[in-house]
Amino acid sequence: MGTKPKHPCIKCKVALIARGDFCESCRPRQRTSRESGYNPVWDRKSKRFLRDNPFCCDPFGRHRGQLVDANVTGHRIPHRGNVALLFDESNWFALCWSCNSYQSANYDGGFGRERTEIPDAAKQKRTDVVSVVLAVAQEKRKLG
Repeated sequence: MGTKPKHPCIKCKVALIARGDFCESCRPRQRTSRESGYNPVWDRKSKRFLRDNPFCCDPFGRHRGQLVDANVTGHRIPHRGNVALLFDESNWFALCWSCNSYQSANYDGGFGRERTEIPDAAKQKRTDVVSVVLAVAQEKRKLG
Protein backbone atom coordinates (compact mmCIF):
# COMPACT_ATOMS: atom_id res chain seq x y z
CA MET A 1 0.00 0.00 0.00
CA GLY A 2 1.32 3.44 -0.89
CA THR A 3 1.70 6.36 1.46
CA LYS A 4 -0.52 9.39 1.36
CA PRO A 5 1.08 12.41 -0.34
CA LYS A 6 2.08 15.28 1.90
CA HIS A 7 0.04 18.48 1.85
CA PRO A 8 0.54 21.95 3.36
CA CYS A 9 -0.78 22.86 6.80
CA ILE A 10 -4.10 24.70 6.40
CA LYS A 11 -3.02 27.45 8.80
CA CYS A 12 0.60 28.34 8.02
CA LYS A 13 0.58 26.89 4.46
CA VAL A 14 4.32 26.14 4.82
CA ALA A 15 4.85 22.91 6.70
CA LEU A 16 4.16 19.74 4.74
CA ILE A 17 2.21 17.12 6.62
CA ALA A 18 1.03 13.62 5.76
CA ARG A 19 -1.89 13.34 8.20
CA GLY A 20 -4.44 15.78 9.59
CA ASP A 21 -4.98 19.45 8.80
CA PHE A 22 -2.38 21.20 10.99
CA CYS A 23 1.36 20.94 11.60
CA GLU A 24 2.53 20.48 15.19
CA SER A 25 3.10 24.21 15.77
CA CYS A 26 -0.32 25.27 14.38
CA ARG A 27 -2.50 22.54 15.92
CA PRO A 28 -5.09 24.10 18.24
CA ARG A 29 -4.62 22.99 21.82
CA GLN A 30 -7.65 21.50 23.54
CA ARG A 31 -8.54 22.89 26.95
CA THR A 32 -7.98 20.53 29.84
CA SER A 33 -10.92 19.55 32.03
CA ARG A 34 -9.54 21.73 34.83
CA GLU A 35 -9.36 24.72 32.46
CA SER A 36 -13.01 24.08 31.57
CA GLY A 37 -14.07 24.48 35.20
CA TYR A 38 -14.07 20.85 36.35
CA ASN A 39 -12.35 21.14 39.73
CA PRO A 40 -12.41 19.21 43.03
CA VAL A 41 -15.68 20.92 43.98
CA TRP A 42 -17.21 19.62 40.74
CA ASP A 43 -15.84 16.15 41.45
CA ARG A 44 -17.55 16.05 44.87
CA LYS A 45 -20.87 17.42 43.61
CA SER A 46 -20.88 15.07 40.63
CA LYS A 47 -20.20 12.02 42.81
CA ARG A 48 -23.02 13.04 45.16
CA PHE A 49 -25.38 13.59 42.22
CA LEU A 50 -24.55 10.15 40.79
CA ARG A 51 -25.03 8.57 44.22
CA ASP A 52 -28.52 10.13 44.37
CA ASN A 53 -29.25 9.29 40.70
CA PRO A 54 -27.63 5.88 40.13
CA PHE A 55 -29.21 5.04 36.77
CA CYS A 56 -28.82 6.56 33.32
CA CYS A 57 -31.84 8.71 32.50
CA ASP A 58 -31.55 7.49 28.87
CA PRO A 59 -32.42 10.85 27.27
CA PHE A 60 -31.91 9.54 23.74
CA GLY A 61 -33.94 6.33 24.14
CA ARG A 62 -30.97 4.05 23.53
CA HIS A 63 -31.56 1.52 26.35
CA ARG A 64 -35.05 0.33 25.34
CA GLY A 65 -36.40 0.48 28.90
CA GLN A 66 -33.47 -1.34 30.55
CA LEU A 67 -31.85 0.14 33.65
CA VAL A 68 -28.20 1.02 33.08
CA ASP A 69 -25.86 2.35 35.77
CA ALA A 70 -24.96 6.02 35.42
CA ASN A 71 -21.30 6.97 35.71
CA VAL A 72 -21.24 10.47 34.17
CA THR A 73 -22.95 13.70 35.18
CA GLY A 74 -24.03 15.31 31.93
CA HIS A 75 -25.36 18.76 31.12
CA ARG A 76 -28.68 19.29 29.34
CA ILE A 77 -27.40 22.61 28.00
CA PRO A 78 -23.64 22.56 27.30
CA HIS A 79 -21.87 24.96 29.65
CA ARG A 80 -18.97 25.76 27.29
CA GLY A 81 -16.94 27.20 30.18
CA ASN A 82 -19.83 29.07 31.86
CA VAL A 83 -19.21 28.19 35.51
CA ALA A 84 -22.74 29.14 36.62
CA LEU A 85 -24.22 26.73 34.05
CA LEU A 86 -21.61 24.09 34.92
CA PHE A 87 -22.72 24.01 38.58
CA ASP A 88 -26.48 24.49 37.97
CA GLU A 89 -27.90 21.18 39.23
CA SER A 90 -31.16 21.69 37.30
CA ASN A 91 -28.99 21.43 34.16
CA TRP A 92 -27.52 18.04 35.14
CA PHE A 93 -28.62 14.58 34.20
CA ALA A 94 -27.20 11.19 35.08
CA LEU A 95 -25.77 9.40 32.05
CA CYS A 96 -23.97 6.19 31.29
CA TRP A 97 -20.72 6.41 29.38
CA SER A 98 -22.46 5.41 26.15
CA CYS A 99 -25.13 8.14 26.32
CA ASN A 100 -22.52 10.76 27.24
CA SER A 101 -20.41 9.75 24.24
CA TYR A 102 -23.50 9.81 22.01
CA GLN A 103 -24.35 13.33 23.21
CA SER A 104 -20.77 14.53 22.72
CA ALA A 105 -20.48 13.08 19.23
CA ASN A 106 -23.91 14.07 17.95
CA TYR A 107 -24.67 17.38 19.66
CA ASP A 108 -21.53 18.91 21.22
CA GLY A 109 -19.34 19.03 18.10
CA GLY A 110 -17.41 15.80 18.71
CA PHE A 111 -15.24 14.51 15.87
CA GLY A 112 -15.34 17.90 14.19
CA ARG A 113 -19.10 17.84 13.65
CA GLU A 114 -21.21 20.96 13.79
CA ARG A 115 -22.69 21.71 17.21
CA THR A 116 -26.46 21.26 17.33
CA GLU A 117 -29.13 21.68 19.97
CA ILE A 118 -30.16 18.66 22.01
CA PRO A 119 -33.82 17.89 21.21
CA ASP A 120 -36.25 19.21 23.81
CA ALA A 121 -37.52 15.69 24.50
CA ALA A 122 -34.02 14.66 25.58
CA LYS A 123 -33.71 17.71 27.88
CA GLN A 124 -36.88 16.90 29.80
CA LYS A 125 -36.88 15.03 33.08
CA ARG A 126 -38.11 11.46 32.76
CA THR A 127 -41.80 10.93 33.59
CA ASP A 128 -42.36 7.50 32.09
CA VAL A 129 -42.25 3.99 33.56
CA VAL A 130 -38.46 4.01 33.78
CA SER A 131 -38.64 7.06 36.07
CA VAL A 132 -41.00 5.24 38.41
CA VAL A 133 -38.68 2.22 38.49
CA LEU A 134 -35.74 4.54 39.18
CA ALA A 135 -37.61 6.19 42.07
CA VAL A 136 -38.47 2.80 43.60
CA ALA A 137 -34.86 1.63 43.23
CA GLN A 138 -33.57 4.79 44.89
CA GLU A 139 -35.97 4.36 47.81
CA LYS A 140 -34.82 0.76 48.25
CA ARG A 141 -31.20 1.93 48.33
CA LYS A 142 -32.04 4.48 51.03
CA LEU A 143 -33.87 1.91 53.15
CA GLY A 144 -31.44 -0.97 52.65
